[in-house]
Amino acid sequence: QVAQLFLKEYASGAPVDRHLGDILVTPLFFAEGESKFKVSTVTPHMLTDLHLASLLTGRRYRSETGKDGTTTVTIAAR
Repeated sequence: QVAQLFLKEYASGAPVDRHLGDILVTPLFFAEGESKFKVSTVTPHMLTDLHLASLLTGRRYRSETGKDGTTTVTIAAR
């Protein structure tokens, strides 16, 4: 199972896996300027992180899912 999960993440071609995506949300909301990253899969936990960080900081975000199934998350500048 672990090998299958790894291969799915690796095959996505995204530089950020689903677990790192969750972790990146908070620091990127506090970074200066616009932040953008491409993640293999958006998890429910990541959606919660994005929503709460947006409420706390007043910054907006958007996500765009590509045909390959990866998602690009953009956090707007202040």
